[in-house]
Amino acid sequence: MRTKKGLFVLAVAALPVASVVLAEGSAVAGKVTGTGTVTCHVMGTLSFNPPLTPNGTAASKEVITVSSSAVNCTGGSPTASPSSTVTKPVKVKGTGKPKISGSCKAAASPATAGATVKGKQNWNGGVKPSKFVLSNVKFGLDGNGEVDETGTATTTGSYAGTGAVHIDFNASSSAALLACVGGSGSVSSVTIDSANSTIGE
Repeated sequence: MRTKKGLFVLAVAALPVASVVLAEGSAVAGKVTGTGTVTCHVMGTLSFNPPLTPNGTAASKEVITVSSSAVNCTGGSPTASPSSTVTKPVKVKGTGKPKISGSCKAAASPATAGATVKGKQNWNGGVKPSKFVLSNVKFGLDGNGEVDETGTATTTGSYAGTGAVHIDFNASSSAALLACVGGSGSVSSVTIDSANSTIGE
């Protein structure tokens, strides 16, 4: 069982992410709707503009660009074989007067709301695409010492259902985020630890 230590919220994050749990668009002739329970690992990066700093930057909003892919999927009928993942940029409004965005210290507050991430997952093998909504995405500290991201994933269309989001960031990214929360450095991007990151039902 994973243990959360010093849970903190980073509304600016978005994770990953983008991956597996998803709403079908218009019908595509000749394609099938995937069914069943699917779990995928996630790989990729999150980029922050402006970069995260301990006390933030004078800016009207923070924009998080998510470049991620679903990999090593299991389950589903037909068996889920991921193609491209497209995730919408996450925009977080600045707070205060003047507006301040990208503050690690503010993001560490438990009172900060979780982020919502939306996107589209395409599949190989003639399976119709899906769209996903990751809700209440929050950051914490995992039992392995890596900063993690947890939330709920909702999918309609192929492989429809609800499931859990668990994203870990690699050691160097985790160290940079924790240092920023502690009052030093800045973070322009973070890298997902794909071995310990999953989205599924």
